[in-house]
Amino acid sequence: MEVNERLVSFEVGRYVLVGERGQGIYVLTAGDVIELHVRGQFYPVRVASGGYRGWYYVMADGQRERFAVGMLARLLLLKEAAEIGKMLPMS
Repeated sequence: MEVNERLVSFEVGRYVLVGERGQGIYVLTAGDVIELHVRGQFYPVRVASGGYRGWYYVMADGQRERFAVGMLARLLLLKEAAEIGKMLPMS
């Protein structure tokens, strides 16, 4: 795992990215743009929610998938997230 890669976890009803010692360091919120390791490589995705405990991510092609505990994720710099976010569907 690279330094900027974090594991997805679920704590107190919310998805979080955890640090090296297993503590939550970032709470994922609807609208966040992150990179998520899916099908063997990292893809930019938008975090979304809807319905009863309905947290999911949206890929560039509009595909929606549920998060899984243990997925690898990367936080993006604000500038990167803003640029990539323009290309991702809102939900």
